[in-house]
Amino acid sequence: FVEQRSQIHWLVIVDDDPDQFFADFRKDFSAETVLLLTEDGSLPANMETNGSTRLAGAWSDLDQVIAQTPVSGVIVTSLEQVPDQLVSRLMDIRIHGTRIYRLSDFYEQYLSRVPIFHLSPQWLTTAHGFELIHNRIGLRFKRYVDVVIVLLAGLITLPLMAATATLILLGNGTPLLYRQTRTGENNQPFTCYKFRTMVASAEADGAQYAQVNDPRLIPFGRYLRKYRLDELPQLWNVLKGEMSFIGPRPERPEFIQNLEKAIPYYNLRHTVKPGITGWAQVMYGYGDTESDAAQKLQYDLFYVKNYSLLLDISILIKSIKVILFGTGR
Repeated sequence: FVEQRSQIHWLVIVDDDPDQFFADFRKDFSAETVLLLTEDGSLPANMETNGSTRLAGAWSDLDQVIAQTPVSGVIVTSLEQVPDQLVSRLMDIRIHGTRIYRLSDFYEQYLSRVPIFHLSPQWLTTAHGFELIHNRIGLRFKRYVDVVIVLLAGLITLPLMAATATLILLGNGTPLLYRQTRTGENNQPFTCYKFRTMVASAEADGAQYAQVNDPRLIPFGRYLRKYRLDELPQLWNVLKGEMSFIGPRPERPEFIQNLEKAIPYYNLRHTVKPGITGWAQVMYGYGDTESDAAQKLQYDLFYVKNYSLLLDISILIKSIKVILFGTGR
């Protein structure tokens, strides 16, 4: 018997403010029912319930609710530690077969990202993973793989790069390449190369985010972006060791200062080499707002925390699909 999505129940033990969690949860689990347990059995002032989210009682009702309602798992929203009065009860129901999730574990397992708005410094200090930062052998192997991929990709795409350069030359003249300072590993600046997709005077008024339907695009510029052809010159950045083939996309220093102030843990994405493609690009896609940057950071940190060769292969396959079907920006 396969349980229908609409019949699945999650029990959420509300401790800290869970607004952001529920907003994220509903995007991916809109058909599933959420039962709430609060400390005193009453809803916080800013929380509302609906047909799929309802109050089930107080923390003291945990055993009764579990006994009466089969649940897929229990999610504890506490940022620091599980409330003392719940530890023994949660341990008991876990031993008897019910899954218990901290918010960070739930996000990683079901949403494939790290919840930056629900993290504490304590968690970051002790959380498992982050081997991409610590494992020197793994980093060396990743570098070897980068060089092999770049050499193969360079040979395969050489005719494509020549055709792209010709299109730009015929459509808008020179220069063919766009050079831009980006922030790399350990906050080190480097010159990032791209095929030019905008008019030469595109940033006469200062640095600007690229837009979905950018009026500054040259002829064919939209298609170069859509199929990621403008990124091909970054193979040279990878060969030089400034970038990896897969990693967080490098951001411009002009934007980073404000993003670090607005988004918690934003600078953690600079602990590894930036990439031509990455987990955020294949899972979230293009974004040009501060909110988009926050969402993409959660995927970037998931990659840094859970790096593996299999994850890289998955990103590579998804990236090829994005390029072939033009589902990029």
